[in-house]
Amino acid sequence: MERTFSDDELRRLRLRSQLLDTGTSATDVPAVLSRVCGLQAQDASAATLGIRTRSSDVTAADVDAALFESRRVVRTWCMRGTLHLVATEDVPWLLSVFGPVFVARSRKRLSDLGFDDDASANAVETIHDAIDDHGPLTRAEIAELLQRAGFAFDARGQAPFHLIRRAALQGLVCKVAPVDGGEAYGLLNEWVKPQKSTEREAGLRTLARRYLSAYQPASLDDFASWSKLPMADVRAAWAAIEDERTVVRDGADRIEMLANEIPRQGNIEESPLRLLPRYDTYLLGYASREFAVSPAEERNIWPGGGVIRPTVIHDGRAIATWKLDRSKRETVVVVVPFDEFPTHCHAALDAEVADIGRFLDMDVGYRIEET
Repeated sequence: MERTFSDDELRRLRLRSQLLDTGTSATDVPAVLSRVCGLQAQDASAATLGIRTRSSDVTAADVDAALFESRRVVRTWCMRGTLHLVATEDVPWLLSVFGPVFVARSRKRLSDLGFDDDASANAVETIHDAIDDHGPLTRAEIAELLQRAGFAFDARGQAPFHLIRRAALQGLVCKVAPVDGGEAYGLLNEWVKPQKSTEREAGLRTLARRYLSAYQPASLDDFASWSKLPMADVRAAWAAIEDERTVVRDGADRIEMLANEIPRQGNIEESPLRLLPRYDTYLLGYASREFAVSPAEERNIWPGGGVIRPTVIHDGRAIATWKLDRSKRETVVVVVPFDEFPTHCHAALDAEVADIGRFLDMDVGYRIEET
C-alpha cells in the first residue's frame, strides 16, 4: 500500500524535489537546472540567485562561466513561452515541445505589430542571416538591420523582441555573451552545438517525467499550469508516463509522484528557512498557491503586473518578502515579515544571508523591517 502524505509532508516533499530542503542540493550549475527542469530567467540575476538556493559551493561566477565559457547552460525561451535558464543538453527536447506551441501563439501579437505570417518568417530569416554574417547582435542592432531591410515598425516598440523570441523558439538563436555591455543573441547551433532535435512525442514524455520529478507531489492540473501547453498535449504527456506514476493523495485533486522516488519510511523532517529570489520556480510550479502562501498574504508576493517578489519561506510557507539593497556602501538584505519575524528563525536567516555574501563574493548584512 502506498503512503498517504499530510499537508506538511506534501509541502516538504515539494521542497525536496526543488532542492530546497537540507541535504538535497546539487554541486554544479547544469545539475541544478536539469534537476528542477529549468529556472525562469526573464530576470537573469533572480535566476542566478535561484541556483544559489539549490546548490552547494556554487558561486555567481560559476553561473556566468557555465553560460558564457563552458556553455553548459543556455538562456532561452521555453516553458510558458518565457525565458528560462536550462541545461544545454535539454534544449533540443524542450524546443521540440514548446517551440511550435508558442510560435503559433505569437502570431496574433506579431500581426498586431505589423508582421503577418509571411513578414514574420522573412524577418526571422533576416535576423538569422545577419547573425550568421556578422556574429552576435544586440536587440538594438537587430532592430536597425530589420529597418534597413525594409521592415516598417517602431524600433523602440516590442516588434524586435517578439521576432527574436520567435527565432529562439524555432531553435535558430539564443542569448549569448553580452556585447558592449548589452544583451546579445547568437546562432544556437554555433553557440552550443546542441544535439539533434527530438521527436515531439518523445519530448512530451520526457517533459512529464522531468516535471513530476522536479515538482512532485503534483497533479495533472499543476503540470498544465506550469507548462501552459494545450490540454491535449498535457494529457498525452501525462498518459505517456502512466506506468511510472502513483497516487499519493486521492480525491478531487489527484496528486501523484514517480513511484520509484517515494520515501517509504520515517518522518519527513521540517525544512529550513530559505530566501527565494524573484519569480522563483517553487512558486510557479502549481495550479494553486495556497500550499505555500496564505490568501491573506498573496498580494504581498504577487502585487500585480506579473511581478513575483523575493520571498522568505520557512518549512515551505511564505513568512516575509525581502530585497537586496545595494544603494549604500554595504549591501543589505532587507526582510519585510508578514507578522513578527520568528525568533527561532534568526540563526537560519544569518546563515542564508552569509551564503548570499559567499555566492556573490561580497559582504552582505541584513535588517528586518518592523511590521
